[in-house]
Amino acid sequence: MSIQLTNEQLQELGLIDHTPAQREVFYTKLGKAVFDSAILRLIETMDENQLYALNHAIDALDSFESVIAYLQQTYPNFPKYIEEEQDIFIGQVSAAE
Repeated sequence: MSIQLTNEQLQELGLIDHTPAQREVFYTKLGKAVFDSAILRLIETMDENQLYALNHAIDALDSFESVIAYLQQTYPNFPKYIEEEQDIFIGQVSAAE
């Protein structure tokens, strides 16, 4: 999936002079940071048995898309955590302006 940003957004993020390939690397890192933050929030809500089940499921799944589907189906709050972590990032970028 290709992410499209306006020139103003690219300028604000310091990406205006980056190649599309360099931008994709940035987007991947950004997505990973948001995903990792959401996973940490989810883990904070789990007991030991739930954490074990999550680790087992992730180890058994064969793709990142499968992990996302599992998380969304099994943990109804996970999509909310992703959205909130995105909002936090956007707020931090906006505050840095």
